[in-house]
Amino acid sequence: MVTVARGQPSYFSVRGAVEGVKWLEAHDVKPVYQLFDTNTHLGFKRHIFDKSIDKVRPRIMNIQLGKHDAHVSNQDPWSYLQLIANMNIVKANIPESLIGLYPGGRNWLPMVTMGIMAGVDIVRVGIEDCYWLYPHKDEIIKKNSDVVKMTVDIANILGRRVVTRADEARRILGIKLTSKLH
Repeated sequence: MVTVARGQPSYFSVRGAVEGVKWLEAHDVKPVYQLFDTNTHLGFKRHIFDKSIDKVRPRIMNIQLGKHDAHVSNQDPWSYLQLIANMNIVKANIPESLIGLYPGGRNWLPMVTMGIMAGVDIVRVGIEDCYWLYPHKDEIIKKNSDVVKMTVDIANILGRRVVTRADEARRILGIKLTSKLH
């Protein structure tokens, strides 16, 4: 399978992905798919989903934007158009899925807002991939909890429900509880 990374071909083994998904499912670990470009999901579809190797539903498809080898997201309005395009591509090709958004870089906040408005199911935020608090200022994120609260506030303002109970989140995501609760 070929994906593009930093302008260079980047390879990961179909056999490794297939064996990995089989191992994860055999050990009650839910596979979570990371999408760094507009083509990766088609590789998963062709080599894993169409062959019924991944049997757990719903599938979790995380769109990566603005970090590592993912789509560039440092120019307005391209990052927002990239997000909308990626969401629609995944919805059209992997209908039994939850869509996650893992944004990075300066435009993380507008991308999270756009993703919440457009219907993403999962967002990941924090200082690890998002150094600046706002896209057009040099203010630095001080604590992860600040951006989590900001994201929850945005979701609430936009009328989106935020799941806070672990048992409900596991049910929605299709994740089994495999360890004992204390």
